[in-house]
Amino acid sequence: MLQTQQSASRSSSREDLARILTGVHYPVTAEDLMVLALRRRTPSEVLWQLNQLPYDRRFNSAADVAGYLDTVAAPTLGRN
Repeated sequence: MLQTQQSASRSSSREDLARILTGVHYPVTAEDLMVLALRRRTPSEVLWQLNQLPYDRRFNSAADVAGYLDTVAAPTLGRN
């Protein structure tokens, strides 16, 4: 049951992240995305994900952001 809840939570976070990345004018920095997310009253789980982005990098698309998060932040999710 706990694994099902974690999967549902990750799915919801991905949907929230996709919503935040919709309509963004790229390229953007992590700081740009964080400001936008705060303005859009984003759930804390997504804010946590965005906080994992490096502040010295520019992202060229939503796929670029999601790809970075999938390779770097996602492996830490669900660990005890």
